[in-house]
Amino acid sequence: MKKILVIHGPNLNMLGIRNKKVYGDITLETIDKMVKQKGKELGIEVETFQSNYEGDIIDKIHIAKDYYDGVIINPGAYTHYSIAIRDALEILDIPIIEVHLTNIYKREEFRQKSVIAPVCTGQICGLGYLGYIMAIESIYEIIIGGSSLMVNSVRIEQLKKYMKEADLDSVIIFKPENRRYISGFTGTSGYVIITDEEYYMATDFRYLKQVSVQCKGFKIIELNSVHTIFDVLNELKIKRLGIEDNFATLQFVKNLEEKCSHVDIVPLKGVLEKIRMIKDKEEIELIRRAAEITDKAFNHILDFIKVGVKEVDIALELEYFMKKLGAEGPSFKFIIASGKRSAMPHGVASDKVVEEGDFVTIDMGCIYKGYCSDMTRTIVVGKANEEQKKIYNIVLEAQEKSLKAIRPDIKGCEVDKIARDIIAGYGYGEYFGHGLGHGVGLEIHENPRLAQSEMGKIALKPGMIVTDEPGIYIPDFGGVRIEDLILVTEDGYEVLSKTTKELIEIS
Repeated sequence: MKKILVIHGPNLNMLGIRNKKVYGDITLETIDKMVKQKGKELGIEVETFQSNYEGDIIDKIHIAKDYYDGVIINPGAYTHYSIAIRDALEILDIPIIEVHLTNIYKREEFRQKSVIAPVCTGQICGLGYLGYIMAIESIYEIIIGGSSLMVNSVRIEQLKKYMKEADLDSVIIFKPENRRYISGFTGTSGYVIITDEEYYMATDFRYLKQVSVQCKGFKIIELNSVHTIFDVLNELKIKRLGIEDNFATLQFVKNLEEKCSHVDIVPLKGVLEKIRMIKDKEEIELIRRAAEITDKAFNHILDFIKVGVKEVDIALELEYFMKKLGAEGPSFKFIIASGKRSAMPHGVASDKVVEEGDFVTIDMGCIYKGYCSDMTRTIVVGKANEEQKKIYNIVLEAQEKSLKAIRPDIKGCEVDKIARDIIAGYGYGEYFGHGLGHGVGLEIHENPRLAQSEMGKIALKPGMIVTDEPGIYIPDFGGVRIEDLILVTEDGYEVLSKTTKELIEIS
């Protein structure tokens, strides 16, 4: 859920008491209730904060960088002279709206200058409490709609290029990740229809307000029990329709054939997933932020892990901490596997208690504004024995050498082979049974793959984000996996996972 911070400066706690002829009878408590209610209506969380002290306000602004999607601030008298608050706000890379209950430009001359306004996205003044409501709505438009019209148009044009090649006059999209990618819609029910001339979003009454904000440039069609998506397709006189054959159910296809008999159904063959393989600048920044949260959560959990703690409690603490940092939730069910269970590549957290000398494999990631992160580290509780160190160092060597090979135009299977040959060379080839890596984006597992598979034959390109995660898993002993999230760049790669890969021993 998106979060907006509303900051009230000095003396605003005295609203309803101070100078009622100028500021009116409304109290700050009432304003706070109103902005929170407006946030609830829009599906965003609104937090309010008031202080009469400059330092407290600055501290809160500093925190906003990592926790909030937008800031609304009424600096009070600090508006006119606080360069310190101005400088703090300038650090933020999120929308900021300055609000004043009165029209400061019609008041005393000393109140007519704002040193804050130049670093804000906009300013609203003179509308009383309604200014706060308008600011909430404006930031919502920015963070939900934002640059989506421009971004979505680029993505749609890529799709339309394929439509022309496949001789399609329309495409219907309802796989959630593809629907969001093309339209910006984050709801759970709806159909995107792209034709030669128009873009449509068809959904029911629950999401009409949401799509009106999120789906800029789309015509909205309301669906209900007597006006179904099949009626819409008939009304649009669609002839050749591309469908997501890797997602559409047999029942949907059967209904389409029966209710839209004139429509020629054509499989899209994963074209949207192919387009999604290369991330744009906005997507890269969201995944980068998800990776930052994951790094911070790992560093936090090191102080939590000790002999006697359950794997499931480690997972719960990780999820809680990630959400405190702004994550929507985990990007998959965390793998927390200790002791002999660490030999299970996908050993999700259990009630097993961590014991002295255990390997603990932690495979974790979060979702930030729809985009996933993925990172694995393996640690030892207590002192690592020589066999544990040996296996760990082999995996680390395989990970680092395969990582250095990542660059544009190399195939995923070629990178996989580097790691696989190193592990096999030490005699552990049979204990590395999965692919080296996979793409990450709106889904935790996407193409391309770093594997000896058909998807591993895809050549890496700048903008792709993949994992590099070799492992050794020995039954009745334990296992090691080390995983980084990697951005393919124009001249090589960038590691988005910043956590150390040196073997950590927790005493």
